[in-house]
Amino acid sequence: TAVMSDESAPGVGVPPTEEEGLLGQTSEVPVVPEEPPRRQIVLPEELPAGAQPLFLSSVTQKLFKLEADVDVTEEYPDKKISKKVILDDIFNRAAVSDFQPLKKQIEHYSAEDVLLVYDIDFKFGQNFVICLSKSAMESILAVPAEEEIVEIGESMVVLDYIHGTFMMVIQL
Repeated sequence: TAVMSDESAPGVGVPPTEEEGLLGQTSEVPVVPEEPPRRQIVLPEELPAGAQPLFLSSVTQKLFKLEADVDVTEEYPDKKISKKVILDDIFNRAAVSDFQPLKKQIEHYSAEDVLLVYDIDFKFGQNFVICLSKSAMESILAVPAEEEIVEIGESMVVLDYIHGTFMMVIQL
């Protein structure tokens, strides 16, 4: 009988493709459909309860279409990802999933989508912030960019967000 060496066995010694993942399992990572661009947000001075810093490796960023300065930018740093997709990643990539340390919190999170915000300046020590409560998501999305202009009829209202306080300037 012929004996196959390990190196000639199908799939042995061949690294898995990106689609197969690190454990050699084939898995697709569906992502929540692209949202239309909206106004710019900024991270608050302190994170609300339910939000925490999270490091996402370049592999994870590519899998979830969260590549820094490509998919998420300083201008539009936020993206919602399906909770199911994140849990699938934890199951498929196990210990190498960047979301693994938050598995229990993600499982108990009641919403369908999880908000991830690119922290370009590492303000909170990591490259992303993850929101694992609805109130944290609402709080972060409510923080406006430094200036927002709202037109009302022929007059214009300029809202400035300075150190947590709205300053309103009405221009006629």
